[in-house]
Amino acid sequence: MKIGIIGGTRGLGKTLASILSKEGFDITITGRDTVTGNQVSEDLKLNTQMIIKK
Repeated sequence: MKIGIIGGTRGLGKTLASILSKEGFDITITGRDTVTGNQVSEDLKLNTQMIIKK
């Protein structure tokens, strides 16, 4: 199952992303900071695709 978490780079969103990814869910996170987003994705071993909209 695919799950998107808005605000998944910090706090509760990051915690939920961590828990759900360990349970085998396909997680997509969003956030305002691409550097933090990349780091969290790497830490949680998420498949990443950065989309930057200006």
